[in-house]
Amino acid sequence: MSSSILSKALQATSLLASTTLVALSIATVALVTHYSESMDASYPEGSYTYYGPDGSPARREYWEEYDAGNRDFNKVYMQYVTSNDVWVLNPKTAGSRFPWVLACSIFFGLAAFAMSLTSTIITFETKKRLEREACIPSAAYSYYNPYFDCTRELAACSIFKMLSSGYDNHSQQICSEAQASRKMLIPSLVCAVVLISTWIAQAVVSKKGADAEADRRVQDLQEQKQVQ
Repeated sequence: MSSSILSKALQATSLLASTTLVALSIATVALVTHYSESMDASYPEGSYTYYGPDGSPARREYWEEYDAGNRDFNKVYMQYVTSNDVWVLNPKTAGSRFPWVLACSIFFGLAAFAMSLTSTIITFETKKRLEREACIPSAAYSYYNPYFDCTRELAACSIFKMLSSGYDNHSQQICSEAQASRKMLIPSLVCAVVLISTWIAQAVVSKKGADAEADRRVQDLQEQKQVQ
């Protein structure tokens, strides 16, 4: 493959990667904005009645005890950890604000990679930590610790179905949007890696092409001298 064809192929690849990164940025900003506003409007931080997991033995036992007059409604308190929402938006905002720079500058490719990698690690680790420590269903049964510290995603996906007397389709929709926005960090990371790789490859191809051109000119000059 000639250097010119390879260079064009690399340019097309970098353009595709940067365009995909911008598209992911726009989609993620829209998703995070929508599910955050929906969550704060429909399920704000504060006090909720605990019913138990829908259809579970614990829920049936709870209502049997309530009907018998042996217990009152439990109250739990929801608090949101919003750092994950910010980290999901971080690399996306940079990508959507400077799409043309990302397409033509390896510096911003490195920045997108660093932010995407950092955001991916932090958001997934935060989710795992809260699932183990502060956003677990069993906490609702404790009279001394009726607090949930959850990301909006964990609250919508795991907790609010236990704070409703029936199936809550709205929280499931919010859950899907939150999961999708967080998982978009992975293809964003891949696009950033592709951007960096193609720009490095373009630099190498360009240098080799320049060296070959210089060698050709030297050879032409030498041949001209020999003819004279």
